[in-house]
Amino acid sequence: MSKKHYSNKFEDLDSRKIAFMKFSGVTKIHKEKLFIQAITCKDFANKYFNETGKEIPNNESLAIIGDAVITASLTHLRIKENKKIFKGTVTELNQKIENNDYLSKKGFEHQIIDFLFTTPEGYKKRGVATAYEAVIAYIFLAHGFNKVTRLIKQRLIN
Repeated sequence: MSKKHYSNKFEDLDSRKIAFMKFSGVTKIHKEKLFIQAITCKDFANKYFNETGKEIPNNESLAIIGDAVITASLTHLRIKENKKIFKGTVTELNQKIENNDYLSKKGFEHQIIDFLFTTPEGYKKRGVATAYEAVIAYIFLAHGFNKVTRLIKQRLIN
């Protein structure tokens, strides 16, 4: 995958789709523009714009949605597991998973970099955590709550 040349819009999209589907368990990419936005990091979008003059959406706004979806999904799973669980306990358990350090660690562990449009600068911890949240948002928006909850249970909860 070329990470230096940005004038050829989104090189190797097919292999990124395959890597994403392997990671997520989805069998088809719905809403392709939203998918591309979810896997396009801010650093890549900025470099692409600087070289081509064409602005493209990056994944930062989707990460906000992904953060909320992670919280909702984790809470749903916790309550499903223990209907008498206390709110404080849910919050405490969720915070261990929702933070950037954990999401970044899991992102590197799950090699999400294989399907992201990013630059070497984007490999930083915060960039990977943001990308993970954006991918969660994409799955929620394109495939629904049940699919994203299964992924979170499989990939984020030990």
